[in-house]
Amino acid sequence: MMEQSDLKDLQSLLRQKFHDELIVKSYQVENFLPPGENYGSKIVSVDAIIIRNNENDKGNNSEEHIYMIAKLPPTSKIQREMFDSPFTFKKEIFMYDEIFPAYKKLEIENGVNEKQTFNSYADYYGSRLSLDESVEFDDDAAILLENLKTKNYYMIDRRYACDLPHAKLAIKSIAKFHALGIAMKHKKPEFFQVLKNRSKCLEFKNPEDWADTFKTIFEHILDDPSLKDYHESCSKAVKLGDFSSYSAVPDEPWSTIIHSDFWTNNFMFHKNDTTNEPDDIKFVDFQNFLFLSPTRELAFFLGSGLNHDVINNHLDYLINLYYKTLIDTLRVFNIDIGIYSRETFDERLRKDARVEFGHSLCMLKIITMDINADDPNGSNVKNILERSETSEIFRTRMRDLILMLHKKNWLDE
Repeated sequence: MMEQSDLKDLQSLLRQKFHDELIVKSYQVENFLPPGENYGSKIVSVDAIIIRNNENDKGNNSEEHIYMIAKLPPTSKIQREMFDSPFTFKKEIFMYDEIFPAYKKLEIENGVNEKQTFNSYADYYGSRLSLDESVEFDDDAAILLENLKTKNYYMIDRRYACDLPHAKLAIKSIAKFHALGIAMKHKKPEFFQVLKNRSKCLEFKNPEDWADTFKTIFEHILDDPSLKDYHESCSKAVKLGDFSSYSAVPDEPWSTIIHSDFWTNNFMFHKNDTTNEPDDIKFVDFQNFLFLSPTRELAFFLGSGLNHDVINNHLDYLINLYYKTLIDTLRVFNIDIGIYSRETFDERLRKDARVEFGHSLCMLKIITMDINADDPNGSNVKNILERSETSEIFRTRMRDLILMLHKKNWLDE
């Protein structure tokens, strides 16, 4: 168990949701994720006993348990610098404070029943950047969310990624998320301009230090008889997805707000008690959302989020499902979908798949590695990418990615 000083004054945080009548009687804080499972923040679980002194409920001041997770600033200097913690914390708070409520309001205004509005995110309890109002950001920054694990949500094994039932849920939910941004762009352009301004990419410092990131990976491509003929094409594609591509203005009309970090540890699933099939999904970690093409995100998920069977046998089905879900959602808002034709969608996806190739390749190396919880460099992304050892799981998934891009004619210009 960690010291409670890691999360000070929980009461003031919870009062943002439950108002000033709430009293926190006690709470416990523990590590939630080991190194290598999260990079941009420190995640802890928070189990609290609270009392709600509601004037309308006089005499009913019984104790209540609530289970949460808190996102705190990362503990290492290199993580804070890499992820620019003050910047990314502000972004994530804006997502919960402003964007999700605006999306929900827009849906309700256009006839969507409140219970059917987009809800693929955890309940939000409050946040802060510091306990000192004169300080912009410090160690007391925190974002407080419901602990989805206590409601039987789970993460899939990141090394193997999504099977078809999980992939279908992820595709449908991310398509709706993208469609809501597009709808906001059409329906409330002034507010969408605010979203664009708040969606700027964090600044990548010293990009030259990452020059050797792909060195070991490309050695594996050359060593693989089934991939070596694509080495040059892979090298050219990787250059398209440099750091500047995340700040580029997307071509219209294919632009929206994207999650931009849509890998398997950033969404959690729930299973139906009767069928044992996944029936819900929640996204987490919105600290990197961007104003970009939605097919950038789709391409990244297709390249890094599908298991061997799905990427080889169900790829076209998932692409069709994404497009249908996005268009069906736009129709709810009476948007002219003519400019979002399947032809322009396919062309945008083809181009974006090349741009996202390097992103997918890097992520595959990260997510297929076994991270030692005692490794002091377990949260150092650059260190992980430059390690020479790679697993057979990585080699298989790298092969699936490259052969998929070649088969779809997405690898070459």
